[in-house]
Parts: sequence; structure tokens; C-alpha cells
Amino acid sequence: MEWCYKYIEGKKAIISATSTSKEMMTGICVGWGLDVMNPDGEIMPRSKWQLSWMLEAINGETGNWLLIDDIHKISPSNLQKLKPIRDRCKLICTLIQPIKKEELKRLLWGLYYIDLKPINSKDMRRMGDKAAIKISSSTPITEAVHASRGIPAQLFHALRGEVTPEAAKTREEEIDISPVLILVLACIMGLRYLARGLESSSLYLLSGLGMAGAVIFRFYLFKGMKK
Repeated sequence: MEWCYKYIEGKKAIISATSTSKEMMTGICVGWGLDVMNPDGEIMPRSKWQLSWMLEAINGETGNWLLIDDIHKISPSNLQKLKPIRDRCKLICTLIQPIKKEELKRLLWGLYYIDLKPINSKDMRRMGDKAAIKISSSTPITEAVHASRGIPAQLFHALRGEVTPEAAKTREEEIDISPVLILVLACIMGLRYLARGLESSSLYLLSGLGMAGAVIFRFYLFKGMKK
């Protein structure tokens, strides 16, 4: 990422996806050399930049380079701010596969990327043995190698105890519950047919309430997804 930033030509900005929205947009404005103006058209000093003003200045640019580090760690709110400029700038991103965030997949869809192959476990273990001595790590080498996924930089983070535990990796990530919803709806519909066959008003009423509940749940589910 740093090598690309050094050698590519044109306006360029490099930011970290772990930064706040204001820090990210400030980095883009500074890197691209943009004039940030208030609603009255006055150019404002950097200390007074507001997020909405920076977004307006950024959205008016085309053809610039934007380099984003650790994009797999980006928050949903920051992701929403990057979507409008996706097709107006040239993106270079670093990330760790596999990507589980559906919104991030849609942002990166159709873009070119460089596929880096991970280093095999044997070489990573040999590297970890030497690195652990160098940084005085107490983390088991096997665990660090497993967490690194074949990436040297990730190995050092793992040895320092900075890697997110496996149990917490699924937090704040989208979980596909559509198969469960389809199964529930199928059961409700089946219950309605069963109630008609048995001529049971109680079962028919119960299935109707279930269908109403499913429709209400679907409404709030889609409303939450839009947020």
C-alpha cells in the first residue's frame, strides 16, 4: 500500500478504514489537496472543517486515487460514505479474506484486485519462532500461526496478542437468516393447509396469526437493513 502511494501519479490519498469518519474524510481532502468551503462559498481552514463540507468537496472530484488500508475492518457508517465516490475515484484496498460483510462485497464488486497467496504453515512457524524471541512474545507459536492466515504482518500482531479472538470475529458482521425465514413461512403455510384439511378453526386462526407476525417481522427486518 505504501509502495503504491509512493509511485502512482496524480492526486492520491491513503487512509485507514479503522479511523473515524472525520479522520478518513480529512485524510482524503488533505491528500487530494481539496479546498473545503462552507455553504457561503468561503474556503475554511483545516481546523474548522466539518464532515458535511468535506463530503461535498470530495463528491465533486473524479479520477483521483484512494488507497484504503484494512478495509475489512470498516464500520457500516463509513462504508456508506465511501459508496458515492466508488465510481468516481480509483480504489486500492488491502483486506483479509474471507469477507463476510455483504455491504463491503457490494462496494468492491467489479473492481480489480491483486490476489496474494498466503505463506505455508511450515515457513510461518519458522518465522514465528524467530519473531517471538525478537519481540519477547508469550503467545503460543501454533496459535499465532493459525491466526495469521499466512500473512507475515498478521503474525506479528498475533504474537503481540493484538488479534481478535475467534469467538468475537463474527460480532458486528451480517448473518444470513433467510433460510430460517423461508422455513418458518413454509411451516406456517403448511399449517394453514393442514387446518383446512382437518377443518380446524383453531389451527387456521393460529396459522393466520403466524403469517401476520411474519409480515410484521419482515417489515422491521428490512427497515433495520436500510439503516
